[in-house]
Parts: sequence; structure tokens; C-alpha cells
Amino acid sequence: MRRRVATAGGVAILPLLVIAAHAKKPTVDCPGGRFLVQGRQLVAGTGTGPDDVMIDRASRVVSIGSGCPAVSATVLPTSKGTRIHAVWPVGACTGLKGRAQLKARILPGCRLLSGTLVARKLRKPFKDIPLSTGCGDGLVDPGLGETCDGATGCGAGEHCVGCDVCAPGAVASPTTTTLSTTVTTRCCQATGACFDAGPADAQATCAALHNDAMLAPAGQVCNGVTGLCGNEKRVGANCCQCPVSSPTFPHPQYCFDTNITSCGSICTKTVGVACGSNTETCGGP
Repeated sequence: MRRRVATAGGVAILPLLVIAAHAKKPTVDCPGGRFLVQGRQLVAGTGTGPDDVMIDRASRVVSIGSGCPAVSATVLPTSKGTRIHAVWPVGACTGLKGRAQLKARILPGCRLLSGTLVARKLRKPFKDIPLSTGCGDGLVDPGLGETCDGATGCGAGEHCVGCDVCAPGAVASPTTTTLSTTVTTRCCQATGACFDAGPADAQATCAALHNDAMLAPAGQVCNGVTGLCGNEKRVGANCCQCPVSSPTFPHPQYCFDTNITSCGSICTKTVGVACGSNTETCGGP
């Protein structure tokens, strides 16, 4: 049987099809930093200590400490992390033949880098190399003048002082505060950093941020050194104060504690202070 189609003025009137567009996943735009390759070198024949991949997000420049100088690179935020592509011309990287390419991705959370360095007769993959954020992050980074960090780098019967001296004696207690009382704030973790706020504010802010924001279980607090919510409250090296676009958020901004050197393009950095849990401003109560 032939199906009839209603017409108006000779123009067929077809049923309206409503197609719901899939919501686009938010991109991850990481600030970059210094990522440590532990125990080996990416560039051939240039030592055995830790190597580093330095990514300057602001200027879009990448270098490898063991032999590839700073070069302009492609830095592209994607939903799966910040993609990095750097190319060094022939002879630019010490000991490598032909041109060299680094193809890598800063993973969501902005604290791990995975990728591969490729050159003539060379292919060196690396996975989940960590971001070095300075003294107190548990990584011994010689490039920052560190000889130890926390419980790492000193011998038996020694402890680390200031990340550059191993002193005799028992391991010093870490400069952290372990929670033993009820916490009235909530911790939100997003893009490699975290912040504490009143319950309603933290919930509203986490909802206003990208989809990678996560409200931690009640009782956890922000560790500004690691950028993670947990049971240790620590102040990071920097406080980043940022605007909030959601009109439902009680305050016109939020802030987070971090050891990452950059606060990104829309946030203002204050060194050495913590976020206020009531005001969501750097140094506020």
C-alpha cells in the first residue's frame, strides 16, 4: 500500500525529526611543567640519571633535558588530555641521527605524561611519568637542585632536610596534618588541583567546572602539594584564584591550592598562601 504524504501548497509536509545532539566532552588544557623520567635517559648515550621533559604551555615550547633543546611545539587541548607534538631538526638533539619527534599526551589531571620519542633507529616510549612540583612532592629532581625528597634519596639512618641535605637520624615527620576531627568543608578535585569550601559552595563549584571535577567524600581535605583530596591538609606553593561562570554559585570566584607553577590563562596566582574555605579567595578565611 502506498503511503500518503500530506501537502500544503504543493509542498510535502514531512514529520519533524528532532535529533538530540550529543554534549561535547570538555577539553583538558593543562599548564604543562617539568615531567621526570626516572632512572633512564630518553636521548641515547647521555647518562643514566633522571631525565625530564619540560613543557611550557604559555609559550608552546618543549625541551628534553638529556639532549633536545627548546623548540616550538603543537600543544592541543583534547577531551583525552593535552596533546603534545614537537619536532627537532637534524642534528638538534645530542647523539640522535636525523630529526627527532616527540608525540605525547598530558593525561587528564595534568600530573602524568605518556608518549614516545622517535628518531632514526630510535624509539623510546614512556608511560605515566610524573609532574615535578618541587620540594615535598616525593620526587627527587636533580634539575631543581634536589638530592632527596621526603623518604626518598637518603640512606639508612638518615632523613631529608629541605630536599638538598641528608642528615643523620630518624626520618623526619612530614609537614602534614592528619585529620582526627570532623571536617565541615568539602574537597573538590579538578584538573590536577583541589580546593576546600563550604558544602554548598563546593558542590555548586564542582558542578560548574568541567566534567573532570570530582567532589570527594565527606571528611577529606585538599592536599595542595599533590593536588588531590585525601586525609592530609597541605598548602601548595601557589594559590590560584579563578572566576566562575555559573550564576548559581554563591561567590563570584573560586580558588585552588597547587604546586603547579602556572594557574592557566584565566586564574590569578598568589604564592605561599592557601584558599579561604569561606571566601574562595587566596589568603581569605
